Amino acid sequence: MSLFFLQNFKNIRTLHLEHCDSLRSISSLQNLQDFSCSDCHALITFDDSIGMLGNLKILKVSSCHDLKYIPLLKLASLEELTLSDLDSIESLSPMLDESLDKLKFLEVSFCKHLMYIPLLKLASLEELTLSYLDSIQSLSPMLDESLDKLKFLEVSHCEHLKYIPLLKLASLEQLTLSHLSSIEVLSPMLVESLDNHKILEVIHCKHLVYLVYIPPMVSQSMAKLKILRLKGCKKLRNIPAIDVASLDEFDHSGCESLEFSTSD
Repeated sequence: MSLFFLQNFKNIRTLHLEHCDSLRSISSLQNLQDFSCSDCHALITFDDSIGMLGNLKILKVSSCHDLKYIPLLKLASLEELTLSDLDSIESLSPMLDESLDKLKFLEVSFCKHLMYIPLLKLASLEELTLSYLDSIQSLSPMLDESLDKLKFLEVSHCEHLKYIPLLKLASLEQLTLSHLSSIEVLSPMLVESLDNHKILEVIHCKHLVYLVYIPPMVSQSMAKLKILRLKGCKKLRNIPAIDVASLDEFDHSGCESLEFSTSD
């Protein structure tokens, strides 16, 4: 990006870059609200200035296959963050080490060498999508802290994910777990996150045997559940006692080993 551009477009609010091999300091673009960078195949690192844009609301970085480092983000106004198809990224630290108090949407996908996501200090987060992260084995410490406003969580196509910690998600309405081939049991992850659950999807988790053990008293907290989709989990044998009549949709197709009892 040329010096001429930086000097003459200081008030620009939206900037989308493609096929950009290097990125100068953009600290002069303090009015920038929407920034995306894609298909910049020779880009190896971001200048630290990207983490200091106080008015930035949307940040999307995708298909930058040689990008190895994203600096600490001190973005007080950031609401949406998308990181996709970043082959060389192994950690989201220090990028996400600080609190992003206004962030509502976070998607991390197709980062095949990503191994570590730090503890998320995201008080306003409402939607979180993690998909096609081939090297992730655990969602701890990432989800060890309470995300009180999170309403939607999707974890899919993470082939080596073996452990999901206890989820403290008081506002969670939809949970989608899909194509997690190394997961065998989902307990204790669900025990504290069911009170506002409306949609629960567990799809093609081929080694999943137990959904979760929930004591009868706690199982009453599933009363708000309206849609339960258990599809293609061939080894799944047990699910909690549920009131099938209260569900708007109950799909357990392809769950050949399933045995379940309904609540009274």
